[in-house]
Amino acid sequence: MSTDMLTLKQAAVQSGKSVSTLRSWIRAGKLKADKGGGGNAPVMVSKSDLLSAMQSAGMLDIQPPVNRPSTDDKLLTAAVAERDRLLADLASERTYYRGELARLQTELQRERETTRELDRQIAALRLELVAAGSHGRGVWGLLTDGIKRISGK
Repeated sequence: MSTDMLTLKQAAVQSGKSVSTLRSWIRAGKLKADKGGGGNAPVMVSKSDLLSAMQSAGMLDIQPPVNRPSTDDKLLTAAVAERDRLLADLASERTYYRGELARLQTELQRERETTRELDRQIAALRLELVAAGSHGRGVWGLLTDGIKRISGK
């Protein structure tokens, strides 16, 4: 199809007139049209013939076509906005979970240090128990002392 040719719908948008007005111009001989292949082929008009018909109709102040967003454009815009909102939500959640991960890693490190310290204290108590058994000191007295030391009392 030539870029100089327009369908009636395209010509209506370009001219600011309705398709039925353009059809009446064609019937009246004011606008040349080409049915092309016949049957269900669209009626086509040339841009230059459309301009001539518009000038003849006294439409000297030709306005450029108004580009109104189609329903598809509106849906696409809404989909893009929703995608952008979801991406922002994901970025926010990722930041939150990275912070949580760092906090949990720090807490895990503290717990490991505490566990190592308790393991050292238990080993020291075992040694004292073994030594107390060989020196005659009572086991219950050593256990009480060890518990006080571990609990910080």
